[in-house]
Amino acid sequence: MDTPLSARPRLPEIWTAAYTDLTRIVRDMYPALAIICALYLVTAIGWFTLPLLVDTSLGRMVMRFLLLVGCAYVAAPYYVALHRFIAMGEVRWIPPRDAHFPAADVYTAWAAFTQLILLGPLLLVSVLDDFRLGTLGVLLFPELQLLSWWLLVRLATLLPMAALTPERASFRRALSHTDGRFLHVLMATTAPAVPAYVALMVLAQAAANRTIEAIPWMLMALAALLAMQMLPLSVATRLYWRVRNEG
Repeated sequence: MDTPLSARPRLPEIWTAAYTDLTRIVRDMYPALAIICALYLVTAIGWFTLPLLVDTSLGRMVMRFLLLVGCAYVAAPYYVALHRFIAMGEVRWIPPRDAHFPAADVYTAWAAFTQLILLGPLLLVSVLDDFRLGTLGVLLFPELQLLSWWLLVRLATLLPMAALTPERASFRRALSHTDGRFLHVLMATTAPAVPAYVALMVLAQAAANRTIEAIPWMLMALAALLAMQMLPLSVATRLYWRVRNEG
C-alpha cells in the first residue's frame, strides 16, 4: 500500500537531482525532447489561431482544451518514456504508442483530467461571460484559480503514477501521497523551475521591445519551456517512485 510522502529527501537534494535529471534527459533522451518541442509549436499555433475560427469565448476555450487533449494523446508515449528514464534509467527515444500499453492511454486520460483542472476556472468564466455574467466571473476567478493550483499540487504524483504503474493510478491515491505535505511538494516542484520562468519573462520583454531576433528568441524560449516542464516532472517522478518503493 502506498504511503504519504515523508519529510525526506531534503529540498536541496531534490532540486539538485532535478537539474541532474535535466542534463541527463538532454543528453540521452533528445529525440523525445525534439518531438515534444514540435508539439509545443503546433499547440502554440493552434492556441492563437482558434480565436480566428470560433466566435464565442466559451467555444474558444473548449476548442483549446480539446487541442491540449489531442496534443497529450500524441505526446503521451514520450512523456511515459521520460518518467521511466528518470525512475529506472530506461532509454527509449521514440517508442510506439503500444510500447508502454496501457500506460500511454492511462497517461492521456489523466493528463486531460489535469488540463481540465487547470483550465476549469477559465472555462467557467467563459460560460458566465457568454451568459452576460462577466462580473460574477471576475469575482469567482481568483478563488477558483487558487483552488485549481492547490489541487494540482496535491495531485503531483498522479502523472508519474500513470506512467510507471498505470494499474494503480487514481485520484484518491495521488491525494493520499501528498496528505499533510502540501508546502513541501509545492516548494519541491516549483522552485527548480523559477529560473526558467524568469528567463521566459525576460525573453518575452525582449521580444516586446524587439531587442532579439526571432530565431534566437524561439530557441531560447523553447529551452526555457522545456526546463519549466522537465524540472517539475523530474521532481514529481522521484517523489512518486520514493512513495512506491517505501509503500
